[in-house]
Amino acid sequence: MVSVAYLFPGQGAQAVGMGKSFYDRSEASRSIYKRANGHLGFDVAALCFEGPQEALTETGKCQPALFVTSIAAFAAFHELVAPSIKPVGAAGLSLGEFTALAAADALKFT
Repeated sequence: MVSVAYLFPGQGAQAVGMGKSFYDRSEASRSIYKRANGHLGFDVAALCFEGPQEALTETGKCQPALFVTSIAAFAAFHELVAPSIKPVGAAGLSLGEFTALAAADALKFT
């Protein structure tokens, strides 16, 4: 049995186009972005996929966008690659700690 741990990035890892491949291939990923759009009051998917880079570097937009993209990537991985893998751990850098908590079901993404 292989042991798996998930690591999630913090602010500074953002880039225009992030998450687009997950969104295009995964219904679970699309669902995450759609729910986030309803809660955030802005189109986080459009910001992530199209930018502009200046907006994506503003903390008030960057951190929600990076959190949502990381959760969407996690959801896509479980949907498409490894639905039965149970991680032995999760960690993150700065903002990524919140993503790790959500991935471990210790924090709800609603």
